[in-house]
Amino acid sequence: PWNSQTYDKYHSMIKWVKKRDGTWEFDYSHFDKWVSFMMDLGIDKYINCYGMIPWGMQFQYYDESIGRDTLLRAEPGTDAYLAHWTPMLQDFARHLKEKGWLNKTVFAMDERPMDEMLKAIEVIKSTSPDFQISLAGSFHVELVDKLVDYSLGSAEIIDSISLQKRRSQ
Repeated sequence: PWNSQTYDKYHSMIKWVKKRDGTWEFDYSHFDKWVSFMMDLGIDKYINCYGMIPWGMQFQYYDESIGRDTLLRAEPGTDAYLAHWTPMLQDFARHLKEKGWLNKTVFAMDERPMDEMLKAIEVIKSTSPDFQISLAGSFHVELVDKLVDYSLGSAEIIDSISLQKRRSQ
């Protein structure tokens, strides 16, 4: 999610497989193992899931029809983005409900523009209104009521009405 600025690439903990018939299959075994490990250590407030608005807007998955990993480039708000994310989010919501983790799961974004945030939020919330969203980035009054966790840089200024709303929540 950070454009490799940390000098190591993070691979997805969820394996995406596009089947020959065009349907999707998702393997959550690495994700489940990591979340369980963290919870056993007492790190259990949120499960932050990054990757919906990555730098470069590229999404990797295994395509059975060609027998290899492939990349999709899709911007939030496009039909390709919606077609890529909707089946995953639907299946992920089902999986998280089974595990009892839905109320802890947060789709986290890092320094993403407001227009991209609003488009991604629309996809997320249309799939499951129970999903939560967070952003570490610039302040936008349009996002105040949409984010469970809003981390602003020290130079950012939040208006007093928005600050009161956030504090009351």
